[in-house]
Amino acid sequence: MASTAPPATSGLKHLGVVPTTVSQASNLTYQGYQTVRKYVPGVAEPYVKSLEDVTTTYGAPVVTAATDYGTKVLQTVDGTVRALETLGGQAHRPWRCFQACSAAQTPS
Repeated sequence: MASTAPPATSGLKHLGVVPTTVSQASNLTYQGYQTVRKYVPGVAEPYVKSLEDVTTTYGAPVVTAATDYGTKVLQTVDGTVRALETLGGQAHRPWRCFQACSAAQTPS
C-alpha cells in the first residue's frame, strides 16, 4: 500500500487545507502500520499478507470513488462558503441569500 497524494483542489479558497490534512493523516497512519507490521510473528505472516492483498484488491476502487466524491463535496461546500462570504452584509435579505447559495451548489 503506497501513500496517497492529496486530490486536486483547484479552486478551493476556504477549504484547501482539508485535502492536505487528510493526506498527511493518511501518510502518518501508513507509517504507523509499517512500524507495527514489523512485529507480526512469522506464523501469522501468510495470513497478514493475504489480508493485505484482499484489502488492496477490493479497497482501491472504493478509495478512488470516495476521493472523487469527497472532491465534489469540498467544491460544493467551498462554493457555499464563498457565496455566504460574498453576501456578508446582505443577510437581512434571506431570499437573495438563498438564491446565491443555491447557485453555488449547482453542479457545473
